[in-house]
Amino acid sequence: MASEFLLFGRKLSAQEAYERNLVNEVIPDSKFFDECNRRIAEYSKLPPQALKINKQVLRRFHLEGLHKANEHECAILKERWVSKECEKALIAFMTRKKK
Repeated sequence: MASEFLLFGRKLSAQEAYERNLVNEVIPDSKFFDECNRRIAEYSKLPPQALKINKQVLRRFHLEGLHKANEHECAILKERWVSKECEKALIAFMTRKKK
């Protein structure tokens, strides 16, 4: 499924993101504003220093892996940008006829 989204540039719906555990929940548009306000009120009651430390701990666990993935992706992007394939695709895009 991930390949399909990446290869074809397919966008993920909110429900699909939920089903794949990429988001915790889907909030209907009609309830979004009220739910945001409720959660902000809840979060504002939590101890700020504890929240800050918890956030740092959670992020630090994945930080090295994220940096490695980013370096790898940047190297691939640099390589692809100078490829003949990319050049042809850009020319095709820039010279397409508008309807």
